[in-house]
Amino acid sequence: MTDSKIQIRRVFEDSLTEREKEEITDIFADSFKNDVFFRIASDGKPDIYRRMHHSAWLAAIRGGQLYVATYDEVLAGGAAWFPPRTAFLATPEQGEGGFKELLAELDEAQRKWFLEYFLPKYDAQCTEALGEGTKLASWHLQVLGVRERFQRHGIGRALIEHIRPLAQADGVPLCLETQDSNNVPYYQARGFALKGSAEGQQYEHPLGNFRTWIFATEST
Repeated sequence: MTDSKIQIRRVFEDSLTEREKEEITDIFADSFKNDVFFRIASDGKPDIYRRMHHSAWLAAIRGGQLYVATYDEVLAGGAAWFPPRTAFLATPEQGEGGFKELLAELDEAQRKWFLEYFLPKYDAQCTEALGEGTKLASWHLQVLGVRERFQRHGIGRALIEHIRPLAQADGVPLCLETQDSNNVPYYQARGFALKGSAEGQQYEHPLGNFRTWIFATEST
């Protein structure tokens, strides 16, 4: 049962104040401040790190669905979901004012790593683990974040469970990826099955290496 202090709602770009936009960015920036993948993807640069999180939720609110969670009326968590037949950065408008400009500002080596190494390898891993077309046919969780001081209050679970009935109504699975080994048992406890290698797929970068694990629920 979801804690009555937790409230989940879908948000839309034109209804958000500038303060709310900053708070949503704060949620994800705080959630992933110790995450190896985001440190590498942002090339270790704090300004790019924060803009990357802003760009990610901006893409989701335009091309998918963005949900936020409040705890005792305080903005505490967020989840970027892409329903069936939608995908992250699949439309030009998702990148406007966000990833499009961010990628253009990366140095050549980092941009090449992201576009020519990481993304193709990531797409191939998802296809191998889930099957051709499965990710696009599913409810895909692009990113889930909870402010550190609100973690272990059931907020992440609530942001997942809010979408589960929608996936069941569509008769499709939920799917996601994580680069944090600590999240493997967390998602398994939420009813997700590990797909592909149990060791995950390793990715390399001059700043360090990380692994990616793929998960999905059973379709209904």
